[in-house]
This record gives sequence, structure tokens and C-alpha cells, in this order.
Amino acid sequence: MGLKAIKKGMVILYNDEPAVILSAEFVRMQQRKPTLKTQLKNLITGKIIPKTFLPAEVDSIEEANIEKKKFDFIYKTREEVCFSSPVGGAGEKICLSIKDLGEQINYLKKGISVVIVLFEGKPVSLELPVKISFKVIEAIDAVKGNTVSGSGIKIVKLETGFEVSAPMFIKNGDNILINTETGEYDSKA
Repeated sequence: MGLKAIKKGMVILYNDEPAVILSAEFVRMQQRKPTLKTQLKNLITGKIIPKTFLPAEVDSIEEANIEKKKFDFIYKTREEVCFSSPVGGAGEKICLSIKDLGEQINYLKKGISVVIVLFEGKPVSLELPVKISFKVIEAIDAVKGNTVSGSGIKIVKLETGFEVSAPMFIKNGDNILINTETGEYDSKA
């Protein structure tokens, strides 16, 4: 595999663990060998690792054998979150530790479909839809004059208990779209 064969989004084995390439930049300096500057994200630990590959190292890079499967969220306990495969009646069930999910736990609600990334048959990460609709369960009413300061933003509580900043016109019972990558209000659903 040459330097130019390594692309953004590829999943490789780095220190015997799967890592996705977040960025890859081909660099050629005068009188030096070309290098490939990358940003890797370890799929098991979630750490971002800057790595520069030399041409000699590139030949030893292996693509990770990962599998992506679609699952539906079914329930959560104090320690874990469980998903089931939507295929047929005797679907596969996978449970992940709440501490491994981090902020992603805030976006899980009954019936949502996610993609679980499996490495050697074990779940290593979770991919959420980019935008998810949530019902607002708690929002203070907008009062005339609240926007004098120019902000026009208030904190609302969603059906999962997660709190997010939203415009003043959002009321209790409204459905809003949240961007799961940024954790911010996107639009009214």
C-alpha cells in the first residue's frame, strides 16, 4: 500500500487496535522523502493520535477487519445500554457500558436506530444518526423583552433528560432536531 493509497475515513490497525483516519495530508519537502501526516482516532479508546508515516512504514499498514451492523436501542440500566438487531424475531442483542458511550448516551431514546462498529466480533464504537428529533419536556416561556440582551436563547430539557440551548420560540411539547455531532439545536421538527 503506497502513501497515496491511505485516505481519510479508512480504518487501519494501529498498535493492534482499529483506528479511523480523520485526516491525511501528503507532505513532500525539498531534499527529503515524502511523508503522510495523519490524525487517527482509536475506535476502542476514542483518543486522537497524530501520526506521521514514512514510505517504509506504509507497507506494514493493514486495513482493520471491521463490521458495521444496524441495531435498535431497546433499554438502558444503570450500567449498560442494550440494543437489538432489527432483523427477524430472533435478533442479536448487544449491550454496551454507559461509561464507554460518553456523551452519546444523551441521544438514545426508544426506537432509535444506530450503527454499531464491531472489531473481531466485539463492539468498539457506536454511530448515531447526524440529526435526531426529540420532544421538549421542559422550557420556560418566552416573555416579551427577554431578547433585549440580544441572545434570544434559553435552556430546554429533552425527553432523555439532556439539556440544550434553543431559541426563545421553542415551547413545551415541541419537537426539535438536535445535531448529535455538535450537541446543538438544529431546527424545529
